[in-house]
Parts: sequence; C-alpha cells; structure tokens
Amino acid sequence: MKILVFPKDPNPYQELLYEQMEQSNETLKVRYLGGPTKSQTINLFFFPWQLIIYRLRGYNIFHIHWFYFFAIPRLDFGISKIIMKYYCIFSLHFIKILRYKLVWTVHETISHTAKTESDISTSRYISQLTSNIADVKIVHSDIVLNEMLKNGLNIYNTFVIPHGSYINVYPDNITRSQARIKLGINPDEIMILFFGLVRQYKGVDDLIEAYSRLSTKNVKLVIAGKCIDPKLNKEILKSQKSIKFDFYNGHVSDDDVAMYFKASDIVCLPFKEITTSGSTLLALSFGKPIVAPRIGDLINLPSDIGFLYDPITIDSLFKSLSEAVSSKHLYSISRSANRYAKTLSWDKIAEKTYEVYEAVLGL
Repeated sequence: MKILVFPKDPNPYQELLYEQMEQSNETLKVRYLGGPTKSQTINLFFFPWQLIIYRLRGYNIFHIHWFYFFAIPRLDFGISKIIMKYYCIFSLHFIKILRYKLVWTVHETISHTAKTESDISTSRYISQLTSNIADVKIVHSDIVLNEMLKNGLNIYNTFVIPHGSYINVYPDNITRSQARIKLGINPDEIMILFFGLVRQYKGVDDLIEAYSRLSTKNVKLVIAGKCIDPKLNKEILKSQKSIKFDFYNGHVSDDDVAMYFKASDIVCLPFKEITTSGSTLLALSFGKPIVAPRIGDLINLPSDIGFLYDPITIDSLFKSLSEAVSSKHLYSISRSANRYAKTLSWDKIAEKTYEVYEAVLGL
C-alpha cells in the first residue's frame, strides 16, 4: 500500500496520523506532494508528471486534504482563481485516469478563504467524484455530514473518523511562572489567549470588543498568531490604542507553543464559521478551558470542557467570557479538557484510516 498525500500541511495533523500508521503497518509507504512552503507555480507544471512517476512506482492511493491544488503567487485574484478551478478539475480527472484510488478528508466543507473562482462548485465536484465505489470521503464528525448535505455535497461513501489530539506534540519544558515572566503577565492576572492564524472568520474583532467590556479586574488578553490580512491587522493595532491587550503578530515556533498555553487560564476561539478546529483541540490538549461557539465540529464537544455558547444569542460571547473569567472552577474544567483530549488517541484514528485504505483497495 503506497499513499500520496496532498498537500503537505504545516499543521502536525498529517505527520501524527501517518507516522502512527507506518509504525503499525510495515508495508505502508507515505509520500507528500506539494505544500504552502514550496513554489506552487512550479508544481503547476510538474504536478501531472509527478503523478505519472509515482504511479509507475506503485503508489495507488491519492489522499487529498485540501482541494486548493495551486495558487499562483501575486496573482490570487480574477483570472487566476478561474484557472485554478479548472486546473483542480483537470488534476482530479488525471488522477482517476491514472487509476489512483481517491480519498478526500473534508477538513472544510467550503474554504474560509476563497481558493478558486467557485469553491462551493469545486467541493461539490470532488464530492461527486469520490462517490464512486472505489473512492471515499473522510469527515471528523457527523456534523460535517450535515454541513455537506446543506451545501449540496454528495455524502455517499463517507467515513466518520475523529481528529486526534496534540498531547505531547510540542516541546513542553517551561513552567507556568516562567511562561508568564517571558510574556510579562502578572501572577494574579487571568490570561485569555487567542492562538492561531489571525483571520477575519475567526472572530478576533468580536473577541477584542467583548474583552473591552469586561468589568472583572486583573484580566489580560493575549493574541498570538500571524495576521496576513492588512486590513484586519490595521484594525487590531487601532484597537490597541484604546484597549490594553498584547498582540504577537507572527509565526509561533513549535518551541514557543507551550509558553502561550502554559501561561494562559482560558483560550477563547470565537469563530464566525468553522468546520473542524485544530486550535480548539490544541487548547484542550494543554488542558485549557475554552470559550467558543457551538458551531461546526464544536457542537460535539462535551459541555464540561469550557464555556460554549450559541452564537445566535445576543451578547453570547461576552456573557460566556464574563462567566469564564469569574469562574471558581477553572481547575476542574482544565482536568475535564485534558481528559477529553486523551480520548482522541492517534493509534485508534490511524487504525480506522488504514481500514478505509484497505476498503478502497478491496483488501
């Protein structure tokens, strides 16, 4: 069994999945194709040849995690998105012509940031293509199935396999007090953390507004993550002039991940839309209570791991944030969060994924 994985994601999800799978199955081989750190313009021309070469080498499964096959640097608009839409369709057909079995993990029903001229039609096309008897889709919860149906995607041949945790993935050799000293957080302050790429759909603007209204003393908001949206970045910096919070705009190295989470008391992730959230699972893996909306995959989270709210209710984010910073039970909630994360072990997830591969190969 030989698998091509596309594209390589900087998130450790893929490595955790495939390393576990390779450890359990000596005959399995995994190779990554493409990724955001490589020149996707070059890959645009060499990709079909790569597919041919790896097929001749015996690779028989193509596992696609994100359907944005390519984006031409500095041309991420108009004609570029139209080209990418049809190049994506061409690539999928070429994969099938070469008789690869196609597996699609639906991390997002529709991309939060447009990759092609019509991401919804591209998603529908892939969902139809993977409805053949020899091809499958993987989702992380039943909630995603409902989202797919709502958006007109085909759910035939879809397997539900949960997303794993990030326990012991990042270096953790710092204490809470050391982390707070590095970040300049006082020992008696309640630290609210937003962690991850800062994008419009993640609701950072809503978080800042809710934070500004908190009456509880000794509360500090820290936003850590790269913001590539110039307009949003400008809005956040403007807010800092009247609201006191820390904004670390930039890539967070693996060595610094634990520092932010160990220093924090609460992790707030006020998504405006989401399908599956790796940052939520990361927070729970560090045993941090979360404040987040019950949307997408977060609907399935147990109620004792944080302060989950209905985003439709007026002022729900502010009320949940207020409840969190004034709670006397953060320690017990932290234990529940970590206990839940431990149930999402990669060995079980790898085993289920391997069974999907066996099914498409007819083994």
